[in-house]
Amino acid sequence: MQGPGYNKDAKVVINVSVEGSPGPVRTMVKLGCTVEQTIKLVVNKYAEEGRSPKLDHNFTFELHQSYFSLQCK
Repeated sequence: MQGPGYNKDAKVVINVSVEGSPGPVRTMVKLGCTVEQTIKLVVNKYAEEGRSPKLDHNFTFELHQSYFSLQCK
C-alpha cells in the first residue's frame, strides 16, 4: 500500500542522457510508469526531436541512475 499523498498519475520531469548524444532528453512521465514505459517515452521523444545518433527501436535499452542526481526520500 502506498503512503498518503502518493499519486501514481502525477507527472514528473526527467532528464535522460543517451550515450553519444550531445545533451539529455527531457520528458514528463507518470510516477506509476514502469521502466519499459519510461524507456519507450524517452526513445519516442528522442526520435521526435530528430536527435543523433539514430536509435534502433528494436534494440534493448537500459536505464541507469546517475550518481549526480538528486533524490527525495
